[in-house]
Amino acid sequence: MSFFELYLGRSRSLGERLRLALGRLFHVLFIIPDLIRGASRESPMLVEVADGVVLSGRADAMIVRGDEVRIVERKSSKAPRRGAWVSDVLQASAYGFMLIRKRRANRVLIEIRYPTASRLFELDESLTSMLLRAPLTLHRPGSPGLQEESPVESLPTCF
Repeated sequence: MSFFELYLGRSRSLGERLRLALGRLFHVLFIIPDLIRGASRESPMLVEVADGVVLSGRADAMIVRGDEVRIVERKSSKAPRRGAWVSDVLQASAYGFMLIRKRRANRVLIEIRYPTASRLFELDESLTSMLLRAPLTLHRPGSPGLQEESPVESLPTCF
């Protein structure tokens, strides 16, 4: 069950399932070029954040330079005009958070690659706070929750 099915209570339509299948093909096409460029595919990560709260997942690609890691997350969806989609940034931020918690990185850059654009962010206190508040926002009674298609525009960029 996916994040949005589990926490927002909606199932995928046939169109969404087809888009996800095409997205998987899109990801597979980049594995070899990533390896040639020196990116690594990390084995699944798992970190306990608090009592019973566990983050798990695997980034599409990671480029490690000393104690700095660039997480590359590919998306087959259309990029927003500015920034990146909240769900995309939260997903990549979770991978960065796990690396920092496991003491495998001191600085994390997050690159969200859409077919027509690329967005770069640094995992800082603001993004970490947003990530850790997300489950509370999703579960708060009467809260509209996170909107999957809300663009993140005011995040600090690396450039």
